[in-house]
Amino acid sequence: MKNTKKHPDWQALPRALPQSIATWLGYEQSMTQKIKALDPDAFAFTLQDQTKAQPNAFEAQALPSNGTIIKRNIHMTQNHQRVLFGRTVGHTALFDNEKIFSTLGGRPIGEHLFNNDNIKRTHLYCTQLDDSHELYHAATKTCSENPDTLWARCARYQAWEYSLLIYEIFFPALFTWEVRHAIPA
Repeated sequence: MKNTKKHPDWQALPRALPQSIATWLGYEQSMTQKIKALDPDAFAFTLQDQTKAQPNAFEAQALPSNGTIIKRNIHMTQNHQRVLFGRTVGHTALFDNEKIFSTLGGRPIGEHLFNNDNIKRTHLYCTQLDDSHELYHAATKTCSENPDTLWARCARYQAWEYSLLIYEIFFPALFTWEVRHAIPA
């Protein structure tokens, strides 16, 4: 029987993972820079959308807020092949008032996360997504072929007095690019 849960079961990084997956899920620096390093000439970063929304149950618990949040969806490709879907979720004040996020435009948020002493990662969760999860559908929305499952991680950051979630959903093409280009962990 198909599992129809709406929200993933986020948990700490499991110890028993294939090395190729664990390397990506546990990476602590800019994911954009790591993916771009695979082949800088074939890399593309695309901002899909940035909208105001209501938090889901997990986001409401992780992001104490009085309602509306910002959801910012991006994807990264190598040679026109999707390798990562990302979603940033945060309090609207982070995007309206704090110059660092209000001027992002189509640039990666990681350019600011790892160069600012006021922003600290506090938690890291991971899971496998299938087509019963909203994030799986968001990640595969414009894909021609959809894998049965996708590995995902969610990092929680403290940015000034606000929390920020960054979801990263990894596509199988990423692991083949890494093998072909032999990028160290």
